Amino acid sequence: MCRWQGVPIGVSGDDIDRPNGNDGAMTQRYALSRPDPVRWLWYTFGGGLGPRYREWVLHDMTSRTRWVRQVARTVVQVAPVGALVIVVLGFGWITWVSLVGGLLLALMYSLSFFDEFAEHRLLKHGYPWGTAQRIASERERAKDPDRMRRYMQTYRNNATTQLARQEANLQPPG
Repeated sequence: MCRWQGVPIGVSGDDIDRPNGNDGAMTQRYALSRPDPVRWLWYTFGGGLGPRYREWVLHDMTSRTRWVRQVARTVVQVAPVGALVIVVLGFGWITWVSLVGGLLLALMYSLSFFDEFAEHRLLKHGYPWGTAQRIASERERAKDPDRMRRYMQTYRNNATTQLARQEANLQPPG
């Protein structure tokens, strides 16, 4: 059963599973709901999960453990090919060397292109391009809010003027 966080004013309970006609987003915001193992396998091999798991996909692609999750997805993707190699070649040393080499190559590509992969996966689930990068940037800024000020004072001429100009551009009109 899905748990939800509220329905917008004017939306009946019948509209919960129907997309909003304006932007394709759901009229319903769901709480973080993990997919079952079969759906997770579908997701691991590139399938979409639908609106119910949209928040989970965002969490999956932007959490602090996203790299560990990517390694797990890669291992699961390589496992069927590894099983086929074992069936065809047997349990000899060449089989194990090819399995380890193939896994290392898959991990290298998977981790090298993770940022693009995450953006594509989030785009597929209804988020705008750049969402993963924006969330990562916000997390970095939140960890050390004075980092930019220290950088400007240390490495830039006219740091106070440039920083004031930058902060003025970021301030909402008021």
